[in-house]
Amino acid sequence: MKQSIVGLFLILNIPLMSMGQSDELKINNLYIPTAPGFVLLDKAPALVEKPSDPKAFGVDILNLFEGGAIQTTPYWFFNHPNYTFDKHINNQFPILQTFNLSVATTNADTFSSLAAGGRVTVVRLFSERRKGQIDSIKKDIINLLVDMPIDEKAIAKKKAELEYLKSRTSFSAEIAGAIAISANNNTFDNLDVNKSGMWLNLRWTPNYKLPIDVCGVARYTWANTSINTDSTFFDYGISASYSSKELDISLEYVSRNDYSTNQSYTRFALVSNYMVSKNIVVVASIGKDFSQVENILGVFGVKLAFSNEKMQL
Repeated sequence: MKQSIVGLFLILNIPLMSMGQSDELKINNLYIPTAPGFVLLDKAPALVEKPSDPKAFGVDILNLFEGGAIQTTPYWFFNHPNYTFDKHINNQFPILQTFNLSVATTNADTFSSLAAGGRVTVVRLFSERRKGQIDSIKKDIINLLVDMPIDEKAIAKKKAELEYLKSRTSFSAEIAGAIAISANNNTFDNLDVNKSGMWLNLRWTPNYKLPIDVCGVARYTWANTSINTDSTFFDYGISASYSSKELDISLEYVSRNDYSTNQSYTRFALVSNYMVSKNIVVVASIGKDFSQVENILGVFGVKLAFSNEKMQL
């Protein structure tokens, strides 16, 4: 049986400021993407990623310290008081705000890999109807801030609704890629750049009232040297996910075409993310992996994050 992967993602979220005294909204959502390096090395719980707002800083620990990753979004290391909520919603090409870099490692008895990766959302669209709903909630918050005494619970509820709608983009497209350096026999002299890949992640949210997303991926990966036994692959896949306040669960299907052998493989996986608290998310993935033998897929992990993404209403 293929060895299970246990993912541990460290991410901490800075709390909201006092609801009654501030008009700042923290950017936060349940879904936290995996480092592209893990995707390239087929170590990710989900191979059909959902484009979403990145965190300022994250650390992934894989399979009980048999691998790990660091992710960072440089833009959010600094405060941006002029980047308002309206600018966020109307920013159709949030390249600067979503440009994310990462480094991932995996280790085995005789083989180690280091993969550098990146991702960026190149298109993010909100429908006019969704923008109208967002404007309506913003007006409700303004009215609640004017009323005396201030109802902090009501404001918190409205801000939660606004944050939810902010995460429900009508359509978004993300470009990701990674390059891997591996060492046979864990020897420094055997270091070699041996695998690379680029891919496109797509997300479509049919209805903002229904917490359902449809995502797709098209991925091309290739081996750079003869050290790596992998071939040149083209993957394409689709997933459907359902999100509630605390749970995001998706079913994904990925087809892999091996150009070198003219063979095809498939992967089916059920992936869930459960929010234990605002700062802790538990992830699990089960299903069938690509290989013909020892292809039972099993993943369990915990996600946490550092986040400093705030904007003015």
